[in-house]
Amino acid sequence: HIIPTLGLDVCTMPKWASSREELKLTVSAELRAYLLDSFGNSSRIDYGSGHELHFFVFLMVGCIYLSDGKLVADHTELPPPMVAGLKDLVLVVFKDYLDLCRMIQSRYCLEPAGSKGVYGLDDYHHLPYIFGASQLEGAEKQKEDPILPKHITDANKVDAHRGRYMYFEMIGWINENKKGPFHEHSTILYNISGIDDWERITRGMFKMHTGEVMGKFVVIQHFLFGKTLPCLLYTSPSPRDS
Repeated sequence: HIIPTLGLDVCTMPKWASSREELKLTVSAELRAYLLDSFGNSSRIDYGSGHELHFFVFLMVGCIYLSDGKLVADHTELPPPMVAGLKDLVLVVFKDYLDLCRMIQSRYCLEPAGSKGVYGLDDYHHLPYIFGASQLEGAEKQKEDPILPKHITDANKVDAHRGRYMYFEMIGWINENKKGPFHEHSTILYNISGIDDWERITRGMFKMHTGEVMGKFVVIQHFLFGKTLPCLLYTSPSPRDS
């Protein structure tokens, strides 16, 4: 329902269009914008967490919340098959997207958008660390071959796990592309490795993304809002109203 119409530039709806057709065309137009902005900025020649966020929104809106031409009002009531599909969306589709982005970043020497250097997770991404930590929840409690957060500082452990776990794949990329001690070029990730369980890391990553990506104007000012995801501004009450 979505992909064939991504190439359309929809400005107005024909008078004869039904509400279902109008919804499909509107969402398709917005999805097209999200997808085109998922691979970096062509003017600044950079890439950052805002671009990966747009691809995530593309997946969520296009493949989950749109069902038979109707938006699902409450994602907590998704049918079990669709919930199961979330894992494939992240570990297969989003993983392929990451591989493509890594190739683009390397080939065209994309600058990190708003990079904080050693104080960021890495120069480009944040969401994969959330997904990766979530994938590993409970792995530290395995009786045989437990996978601990501190293993990210062990190159042999990283190589052994990176083919299966997204978190270790991200760490492996850092090891291949950055020089020097890990605790110097990836300070936050190194400090996080001292936490003893993956669930706590997942929660912390969520909070960090909320504060450092969603809560930063320099990032969110470039986010594309529309009918699918409207911008709901909160205005603090004035002293006179309180």
